[in-house]
Amino acid sequence: MPLGVAAGSALLHCLLLLWLDNPTESFASRFHVWDASFYVEIAQSGYPHGYTYANGALTGNNLAFFPLYPLLIRVLHTVTGLDWGTAAVTVSWLCAFAAAVVVHRLVRSLASARVAGFAVALVFCQPMAVSLWIAYTESLFLLLSAAALLAMRRESWLWAGLLCCCAGLTRSTGIAVSAALVVAVLLAARRERRLSLRMLAGGFLGCVGMPGYLLWVGLRGAAERLGAHPVGGLGHGLGLGQQHRRLHRLDPAQRRRLGAGERGVRADRLRGRLRGGAAGAALAAAGGVRGADPGGVAGAEQLLPLEAALLCRCCWRCCRRRMRWPGRGARRGCWRWP
Repeated sequence: MPLGVAAGSALLHCLLLLWLDNPTESFASRFHVWDASFYVEIAQSGYPHGYTYANGALTGNNLAFFPLYPLLIRVLHTVTGLDWGTAAVTVSWLCAFAAAVVVHRLVRSLASARVAGFAVALVFCQPMAVSLWIAYTESLFLLLSAAALLAMRRESWLWAGLLCCCAGLTRSTGIAVSAALVVAVLLAARRERRLSLRMLAGGFLGCVGMPGYLLWVGLRGAAERLGAHPVGGLGHGLGLGQQHRRLHRLDPAQRRRLGAGERGVRADRLRGRLRGGAAGAALAAAGGVRGADPGGVAGAEQLLPLEAALLCRCCWRCCRRRMRWPGRGARRGCWRWP
C-alpha cells in the first residue's frame, strides 16, 4: 500500500509539473528548480576552498548546503554512469519510495494499519509534496528522520544514532531529530534505571552530524584565511591561497594594522547580529544562509553553537521537570554501566 500511494503521488505531481506550461524550459528542467543546481554543482566539483567575498563583504556560497545528498548523487553517477541531473532526481525518487515504506511502518507501530495508510497519503499528497520528487533533499531527510524515529521506537540506539547523524548531514533541521534522540535516551535510562553504553554511543553519534559539518566549514574557512586548503570535500586538494601570498608581502607594521582592522570589523558585525535577536539567526541558519544577506553565513556561523547549547539546556530542564527521578540512593544505580 505505501508504495502504491507513493507511485500515485509521483504520477500526480508529474502531471502537475507537465501542466505548468513554460515555453522557455523543458519538462526535465522542472525537476531541477530552486537549489537543485547547487547540489549538482557540489556533486560535480566539490565544495569551495573557503568563504566568498564580494567588495570586502562576506557572501554566500555552496558551503551553505549539507554534504550527504551531493555525496549520494556522486556515488550513483559513478556506479551507474547516469548524467548528474538524472542521478540527482533518481536519488530523490528512490528515497521517496523508501520513505513511504518507513513512514508506514513507523505509524503502524503506533496505531493501526488504516491510520498508517492515511498518514502516508497525507505526507505524499499534501501541496508541497512535489519537493519529494525533484532534485532536492526533502525525500532523503524524510527517509532518515522517519527511520531514526522507528529505530528509537525499537530502542536500536546505535542505528538511531547513525540515522540521526546522517539526517544532520542532510539538512540543518536534523538537530530536531537529534533532540528527539536525546529525549528518547533519557526516557529509556529512567525506565531501565541505568544508562547503557549503547545509549551513550547512540546519543553521542546522533548529535555529531550537523555540528561536525559546521565545524568542518569553520576549519575550512580558517585554513583558507591562512592560505592552506585542507584536503576534504568532494575532490579538493592542498594548495596555497592568494591571500597568504599577499600577506607575506606586507611588512610587520602593515600586518598588525590589517589584523586590528579585521578584528574590529568582525566585532562590529557580531554586535549587529546579536542585536538582531535569535529569530534572525535561526532564520539565517534554517534557510537564509545562502540568501541575499551578505552576513547570513557568518551570522549563522557565530550563533548556531549558542542556539544548540540553549536548545539542549531547555530540553534537559524540561525533562527534569516532567520526570520523577529516583531517590539519591537509587540514582547512583540508575547511571551504572552494564
